[in-house]
Amino acid sequence: MTSIVRPWAYVGLSEKFFDRMSSHRQSKEEWRRALLVRSGATPFSSDDIKYLEARVHAVLTETQEVTLAQAVPNGNASAQPRNPAFLDQCADAVVAVLRLTGTLI
Repeated sequence: MTSIVRPWAYVGLSEKFFDRMSSHRQSKEEWRRALLVRSGATPFSSDDIKYLEARVHAVLTETQEVTLAQAVPNGNASAQPRNPAFLDQCADAVVAVLRLTGTLI
């Protein structure tokens, strides 16, 4: 008998990404992949980050393909990002990358 378990995800902000990943690799065996989203030439503002975190969480919730580690994201859907349309597209791209890497099947 094969047991099918939905993958789980955690969506969150990290100021020191590599330090955090190193720490989690040692203490959280189930953390196998991380997807780093960077802004490019213009750094994300605090509101950009809060909005993007909430949007990625919402898009993943809508797919019903993963179990999310946190019921409510730390992000804030009422944040005032500079370019919400771009961040919405970014959230969709994050989910697409997760599918392409076999994380969402």
